[in-house]
Amino acid sequence: MTGVAFGQLPDGSTLLASSSWDHTVRLWDPAAGVARECLNVAPSFPEGMAFAGTSLIVGCRDGIIALELSRTLEQS
Repeated sequence: MTGVAFGQLPDGSTLLASSSWDHTVRLWDPAAGVARECLNVAPSFPEGMAFAGTSLIVGCRDGIIALELSRTLEQS
């Protein structure tokens, strides 16, 4: 694991985001203990994250990725 962040969505639900050397960012429901989504950000290596409103900002070795969570979670 290379990073972890907690955030709250507008509906009040809490998310945990984790990043890993396998080029993935996972979004977790911490209350249920289950992964809601696994996002592949290859070829980037995610190293840190922060929630900003309804987005998750992922810092990678080669730049920054902004994930709009409302769209990401609706598709899952």
